Amino acid sequence: MRFTLRMAALAVVAGLTCPLFAQSTDRTDVAFHAARKKETVDGDLKGAIEAYKKLVQSGRNPAIAAKALVRMGDCYERLGDAEARKAYERVVREFGNQKEAVAAANARLAALAKDVGSSGVRVVSRSTPGLRLGVIGPSPDGRYLLQRDVTGKLLELRNLDTDKVQTLPRRGPAWNAAFSPDGRQVAYAIQGSSAPEVWIVGTDGARDRLLWAHVKDGGITIAGWSPDAKQVILQASERRKPTKLVAVSTAEGSATTLREGTWLGDLQLSPDGRYVSFTPSQEKPSPDEIRLFSLTDRSEVTVLRDMGTARDPRWTPDSSGILFLSDRRSPGKSWDLWLLRLSGGKPLDRPQLVKTDLGAGSKPVPLKDLTRDGAYFYQDPQKMFREILTTAFDPVTGKAVGSPAPLHPHGGTSFSPTLSHDGRRLAYFRGGSEEDGLSLVVRSVDTGEETSVSTSLRNVLGRLFPDGRSLLISTSDLKDGTGFYRMGTTTGLATLLKRAPVCEWFDVASDGKTIYYSRRVSNSRTALFVWNIETGEERELLTARGQGPQGEIIFHLSPDEKQLAISGWEGGEWFLELASVAGADRRTVLRASEPVYVAGWWPDGRYLLLESGPNYPGELQRVPVGGGERQSLGLKSAGSPGKLVVHPDGRRIDYINRPNKAQIWSLENFLPKPSK
Repeated sequence: MRFTLRMAALAVVAGLTCPLFAQSTDRTDVAFHAARKKETVDGDLKGAIEAYKKLVQSGRNPAIAAKALVRMGDCYERLGDAEARKAYERVVREFGNQKEAVAAANARLAALAKDVGSSGVRVVSRSTPGLRLGVIGPSPDGRYLLQRDVTGKLLELRNLDTDKVQTLPRRGPAWNAAFSPDGRQVAYAIQGSSAPEVWIVGTDGARDRLLWAHVKDGGITIAGWSPDAKQVILQASERRKPTKLVAVSTAEGSATTLREGTWLGDLQLSPDGRYVSFTPSQEKPSPDEIRLFSLTDRSEVTVLRDMGTARDPRWTPDSSGILFLSDRRSPGKSWDLWLLRLSGGKPLDRPQLVKTDLGAGSKPVPLKDLTRDGAYFYQDPQKMFREILTTAFDPVTGKAVGSPAPLHPHGGTSFSPTLSHDGRRLAYFRGGSEEDGLSLVVRSVDTGEETSVSTSLRNVLGRLFPDGRSLLISTSDLKDGTGFYRMGTTTGLATLLKRAPVCEWFDVASDGKTIYYSRRVSNSRTALFVWNIETGEERELLTARGQGPQGEIIFHLSPDEKQLAISGWEGGEWFLELASVAGADRRTVLRASEPVYVAGWWPDGRYLLLESGPNYPGELQRVPVGGGERQSLGLKSAGSPGKLVVHPDGRRIDYINRPNKAQIWSLENFLPKPSK
């Protein structure tokens, strides 16, 4: 009897402690995701480290503690702190039974040991609170960043010491730009009123002048300034003609052709002015060579091959080597920074590994230029984060009810929401930062239940077909090539419908066969097309208004499918207009001095939804289709204009949030010391 009572008591204790243990486990898991959010979304590395420390100290969940130590080590690495090694060593020493965490820690310890010149190497955060995603590069002295403004149209100069931003004179949307060797001038390429142009402006905003104009159907890429600043070397393309490499005099604007042939990718002039480095990007799907063109004798030589994909070659300040990204160590999975040393335009030896893990999957980090001191600027790959937020809405007051909440609360990227025509199913793509591919998720709006299927996709946009059983997607990640595909929502299987460049703005009509999409017809013209996927018939509907280059027309099809709402930029103003699907009638709804992006229609067709505002992030608003006062929805949209879903009853809005957490880092003191 006593034994029975004891066992009963133990059973009661077990019944009480098991739920408590489960709750504790759940709490540590939630705390870990909160720390990850602080790290990857908020960009607060120091705050994330403190949060991870608490998880390790609590000792409640060894698996979470080991993962937290690995994340701590990564945060320390990005801060240039030697504590990173200690965190990884502790994982190996104290958590030997956590195999995945130990493997990750050992991999990072091995990478740290292999990094070139690891003694004294520093990784420094150059981020500032208002940093844009559109960073072009640093000034030669490393004090300034040249960036595009939130509209993508203007050039800004950001002082990294004071965080002050100066807008350079507006001449049109800047394609690309380059600092002069002394850092006092900027050359930038724009699409002018009739032809591409190159302008020069002082970094103080003065002496803005036209340097050179090209043909109407062409494009310009700036390779750099000559060391004496007397020439700007650029690449000029012209429709149906060979691409030219041109030297333009900064004094008189006269041009000398240096080379004619195919388009050169990733081109950059060496600091000594003797070579232009480039990748032959048009010859193969992925560049696997780096070549040099000599400005002295007009010869061309291959200096690198057989390194896997090679991207973004950048010269060292003394022109003695080229840094580049390659996935050779882990093809298709991770990207590393390598250094190829040169002498007389020829490689001295095999490339050296400089830094590991500068990007994952198919996307390496966007690399910038080096400063005179040899600091290598790059953009943190973990900050391109997106999530879908959902909020209740009162259609009477026109205001959001309560605070927005993430559609998927446990972290990871989620984007490209699309609603079925009956409003009962929401499809979107989801993927964590450590996943190889994205998952296609279909969510029941009524119950919240989700089904998902894994895909090999890493970059994709989609719209549900009316039957809700398939999705029209635009991607470059499938074996049949870049184009439009039909993807099954339960199988993830995709069938090619049409080869076409990756398209961001497209829509599916209710008949399930009429597709509206926009694409660039030439370097100076962008058009909107209507395409029947059953017959293959396609026709041009209308041409974009405004100053290019506009890669696509931002548009949304009306609920009755009779009109298109279009936003754009023209003559120094932003506009919102309506156009008939017949392509004839077009009328302006509003004009504004601040950015305006059409984001959709109200379900009854009476209002247009838009994102607007001079600052980042923008404000979500609505405006009557007949024009009039704009009304705030009481929501902020962070950096994905036009990506918004309104449910048919007008009582819920889902929209993409992409926090402005761009982070620029510089790798310093890593180059070999020049020989005396």
